[in-house]
Amino acid sequence: VVGRARDAGVAGMVTIGTDLAESRTAIEVACRFDGVWATAGVHPHEARFGIDGIVELLDDEAVVAVGEAGLDFHYDHSPRDVQADVFAAQVALANERGMPLVIHSREA
Repeated sequence: VVGRARDAGVAGMVTIGTDLAESRTAIEVACRFDGVWATAGVHPHEARFGIDGIVELLDDEAVVAVGEAGLDFHYDHSPRDVQADVFAAQVALANERGMPLVIHSREA
């Protein structure tokens, strides 16, 4: 994917973390390729698992933003109040760290 993107003229990419494991994978990918950066965060569908471990990942130099964070009421994977709490926690993390926030919003 990265090679094809570069061949097409893409100068940089961000790979998005959607939970703790995927955020770690995003960081691994970003560390393997120049011009690829990562985010670390919890997608609303995964909010029921909380944000434990995400804070430490934000210290990695490959991580350039918090997220994918937000609200998604289309499906009922995580309760709305839990999604709201996890979203608020990620907004606070982004503010504390001066980092951009990648937003996910559907039927919210």
